[in-house]
Amino acid sequence: MRRRMVALLAGSAIACGNEPTATDLGDAVPDGPTATAAAPSAGRWIKRASYPLDVFDLTSASVTNPNTGKSTVYVIGGYRKCCGAGQITDAVKAYDAATNTWKSRAPYPVPIRSTNGAAEVDGKIYVTGGFTKWQPQPGGPWRLQTTKYLYVYTPSRNAWERKRDIPDFSVNGASVGYRGKLYVATGNVVWRYDPATDQWSRFADRPNRDWWDVAAGVIRGKLYLVEEYGGAMDILDLATGAWTSGPARPYRACGVASTDFRAKLYLFGWCDDYPTDSEIRDRALVFDPATSAWSDVALQPASVTADAGLARVFVNEQPRLSLVSGLRTGNHFHFIP
Repeated sequence: MRRRMVALLAGSAIACGNEPTATDLGDAVPDGPTATAAAPSAGRWIKRASYPLDVFDLTSASVTNPNTGKSTVYVIGGYRKCCGAGQITDAVKAYDAATNTWKSRAPYPVPIRSTNGAAEVDGKIYVTGGFTKWQPQPGGPWRLQTTKYLYVYTPSRNAWERKRDIPDFSVNGASVGYRGKLYVATGNVVWRYDPATDQWSRFADRPNRDWWDVAAGVIRGKLYLVEEYGGAMDILDLATGAWTSGPARPYRACGVASTDFRAKLYLFGWCDDYPTDSEIRDRALVFDPATSAWSDVALQPASVTADAGLARVFVNEQPRLSLVSGLRTGNHFHFIP
């Protein structure tokens, strides 16, 4: 099982590494064959242009132009090598789904990883929390530092702007946008941010449960939250603030990437308890609120690692999911239901 860092610790000493430099790289790759096969399962995977760097524990979100229908996925931060605080990057790269190419965009204001995810609200991308790096002594080891930042990216200006910090230091939560507001689930609190007033409010508390690496999505006005290890499901009505419970995920997974997609909740996990058994390690799931049932979809590509970014895209009006993480030679795939 992966060893998790405690959110509010500064972290232990980790060797310093060189930061990657952001360069414009467009390595277009045509749609390939199905990346993994699972005959009884739904959907298929196709390989797309690799993210130009090795990257892990990243954040991603997409924006689809309502006039053109074209989608852009923004991949934010992450790290280059396992667990090295000095390897955290501020790189931001944009994937053009129509042309299958990447290019660099304005870097995130600080090196960042393990954020509370990212959410698109009215054409802008909102990112909160996460680990940045700091160096207590010049020339000494880098350490991880938990943040409270809220940064907002405006694609038309290619610019980041800092807004009012989220009230708590937090990492590995989940963010969604709904009706012009940002909702962030972290710890046992769902925070709501209003961009019009630049104010946070404590929207809802969930007694007796903390979310860590939580999976999340909004479907028909309800926020679905699935905890990482136990798989319990909490459902929050965003109109009333009332909680209900749903069926737990049928098997465990860690480092889950998730999003709502066509009125269903998709979870692409990665379970390193089973490093040699891809049928267990690379399972992928969909939850349908209409039937209150979980089902398998095609196994996710084995080359994609935990803590991936997952975002909705359209290619020639076809809806897809973009999954990014891992080594450059095979770190970006699209799932087609």
